[in-house]
Amino acid sequence: MQNVKRFPSHLIRNPHSYCFRMIVPKDLQPIVGKRELRYSLRTGHLTASKWVPKD
Repeated sequence: MQNVKRFPSHLIRNPHSYCFRMIVPKDLQPIVGKRELRYSLRTGHLTASKWVPKD
């Protein structure tokens, strides 16, 4: 079996950038009005989208 590189499931690749994706719990979906939330990370680089600032 080949070793396939994957990125985390909370990162979604759009044509031009990456987005953060979060599934809304079923009990909150009627309140939020959506099944998932997506926010643009405004970068097309995977390493930059995974970057977390250190305190």
